[in-house]
Amino acid sequence: MNKKNKTIVFLISFIVLTGGVITSMVIENYINFFSIVQLALLLIMFFSYFTWSQSGKDEKLIPNDELGKKVTLESSSISYKILTILIFLFICFDKFKDGEPNIDLIIIFALALVILPIIEFFKAKSYN
Repeated sequence: MNKKNKTIVFLISFIVLTGGVITSMVIENYINFFSIVQLALLLIMFFSYFTWSQSGKDEKLIPNDELGKKVTLESSSISYKILTILIFLFICFDKFKDGEPNIDLIIIFALALVILPIIEFFKAKSYN
């Protein structure tokens, strides 16, 4: 199967699965944990497929080569910062909505702030 056919099969599968999840959410009129996780997994598959499957180009991105590792490192750093900011914004939104911030969100925010320095510490120790 060539690259074009694989892409077409992937897109058709993606559209069918996404349509099924969204349709079940609309019909049931209820959004649950699993439907949100299914949509997130479908988006992960979609973006990963089109990020790492560029075989038609001369300089193809490969996850294990130097450029692929740099893309992954920079992406994870940016996504960590965006996620931390989003958690803070959810705390602010919850504070204005309910009058009191959610303690679970505050704990997650505190963990998000300290996890990077902790990981850096242990990673630096592993090189020493």
